[in-house]
Amino acid sequence: MAFEWRGGDPPYTEFETYTDDGSLSLKYYVGLDQEKGAVYFVALEFSPYLDNAPEFSFCIVERLTSSDRENLYYSGRNTVGIFPDETRSMILDVIVGGIAELLRLEKPETIYRATADYYPPEPAMEKHRRIGEAFKQHGYNVWACDSHHGQQVWFMTRLSEQAYHQWRAIIEADDEP
Repeated sequence: MAFEWRGGDPPYTEFETYTDDGSLSLKYYVGLDQEKGAVYFVALEFSPYLDNAPEFSFCIVERLTSSDRENLYYSGRNTVGIFPDETRSMILDVIVGGIAELLRLEKPETIYRATADYYPPEPAMEKHRRIGEAFKQHGYNVWACDSHHGQQVWFMTRLSEQAYHQWRAIIEADDEP
């Protein structure tokens, strides 16, 4: 594999885009493959889904420098040959950091999200649990729903400021010796 990690500690290189349909997208440069002539980004997005409840999604963007063609990878299954195992956790760190930035820019009352994969394997579900924890850290309850034809589905609802601060106090008290 020729992928070279170029992501760094936050803040990552970032591109912020609002579109006509109300979507908010962030892209973070994470590396390149000089042999393939490709650069890689992590893209995160809030896109319109339900009234006042955007869908959260993320993917890997592979941009081929020779043609400016982009390939979007929504499933980790499709990136196995691109990223070495040790890089995958760093990419997850970028996703978690990107969630914080999305929520700094917009604070929807409710957010919808679903897995791209049908019947995702346990390692993928661990990634999704960590993503859920990122939303919790920023003041959201995370509600798992029944799977929809094998896709895992969640709704995140924003806590009131008072409830969030009470929750943080409980968590911090549990962390004390």
